[in-house]
Amino acid sequence: MKKYIPIILVLAFVGIASATVTNWGGNTFTGLVADIKPTNVPNGSRFFEIDAPFGVYVRSASTWTLVSGVTTTFSHNDMTGLNVDDYLHMTAAQNSKLDGIATGAEVNVNADWNSGSGDAQILNKPTLATVAISGSYSDLLNIPSTFSPIDHAGEHVTGGGDIIANAVASGNAGLLSGTDKAKLDGIATGAEVNINADWNSGSGDSQILNKPTIPSDISGAHYITTQTEGGLSAEAVVPTCSGTDKLTFNGTVLSCGTDVTGSAGVRVTSVASAAPPTPNIDTTDQYNLTAQAEAASFAVPSGTPSDGQKLIIRIKDDGTARGLSFNAIYRASADVPLPTTTVIGKTMYLGFIYNDASTKWDFVAFIEGL
Repeated sequence: MKKYIPIILVLAFVGIASATVTNWGGNTFTGLVADIKPTNVPNGSRFFEIDAPFGVYVRSASTWTLVSGVTTTFSHNDMTGLNVDDYLHMTAAQNSKLDGIATGAEVNVNADWNSGSGDAQILNKPTLATVAISGSYSDLLNIPSTFSPIDHAGEHVTGGGDIIANAVASGNAGLLSGTDKAKLDGIATGAEVNINADWNSGSGDSQILNKPTIPSDISGAHYITTQTEGGLSAEAVVPTCSGTDKLTFNGTVLSCGTDVTGSAGVRVTSVASAAPPTPNIDTTDQYNLTAQAEAASFAVPSGTPSDGQKLIIRIKDDGTARGLSFNAIYRASADVPLPTTTVIGKTMYLGFIYNDASTKWDFVAFIEGL
């Protein structure tokens, strides 16, 4: 059975026949589907007919009568001019859509907690306590003014039912163990990790407080050279060394030397060849001629010797035997005479000790042919 709706509804018609009516209030209608006119409608109703003859019919005396002058095709772009209770034919799809809409349905409106009327009002909503909305402790009812804690410390230590674990180094916090307590008691208040003292430090834990001031240059100072039971027998002035010279002590006197070697601090001076060879006993304990190229006549050693001071002379020629002679300050015995020539390509050692009583360098040792 076909259904019809009052023309007051705005419908979207899908047409299979198209027509135009232009003389009904200046409006145009298209796309209505042709069908028979309904019969069970009250008189005075109007009906759009898209089957010929096209036009608007009025129900009167149970009969549909074509409105005068409307005899052309039409479209449904504008329904202006239709009256309430006028009828239009509708499609099956429109009918299905209408059946799915509940009576009294309206456009959806979001519920609003604060709304007190209308479609947004929430009916029968619960009444919430103030604290449920504020979340504030002060809005709670019957807040206690004092708290009475229960003595339960024993539950958290050894033997208790809820033991708290000991603290773990670089790990979880916890209780202080007995072992750690003993260790803590053994540490002085304010104790710190040891830091080595540093002579050059000017602040902090490594600084040396009240350290003595050591002069950078002791030249010109006096020192004792010899001592007797009755007091000082002699003293000397610390020499001033220059360049690469080093201040050394030979057991008796301080002196400057250019070459200090050996665990005993022997001062060594080496030259290839000299004329005349002249050791400086202020800077030399061992005097070396490594490739003497002419006759060697040893002169008086320079410097200020001290009693018992030792001097070693090492000689080697350049592959040719060279004559040797010595100043009278060098004294030898008949048992060990001074050498008069080198041995070609061989090394010889001469040992002397200074005799302050005789002002002589006594020849006491000799070896050759090395």
